[in-house]
Amino acid sequence: MERRGSLRLLLKPHKPDDDPAPYHPVTLTSNPCNLPERIFSRPVRGHLEDKLQPQQPGLRPHRSTVDPLDLLLRKVVQSSQLRWPGRCLWTALARSTGSITTLSSRR
Repeated sequence: MERRGSLRLLLKPHKPDDDPAPYHPVTLTSNPCNLPERIFSRPVRGHLEDKLQPQQPGLRPHRSTVDPLDLLLRKVVQSSQLRWPGRCLWTALARSTGSITTLSSRR
């Protein structure tokens, strides 16, 4: 089944409408597309949930995209309390985001 939808741009509250940056793109799909997605996503989601790392953010039950950022902030604060010199490389964040992030822990 081909999945089609109509794209709508929703303006963020209290933002100017003459700039394209504050718009959220939203795709509205038809109900015939949503039903097979719900039918197939439940077993797949249940099977994959045990295989994903707990640190993996995203649209998962009892997970938030804020959790990895909170963990990173705590590690930066902890490293500054331990007086680690120079820069800190967080491989946990690199694994979860797929990129390497370098943060300065200097005061």
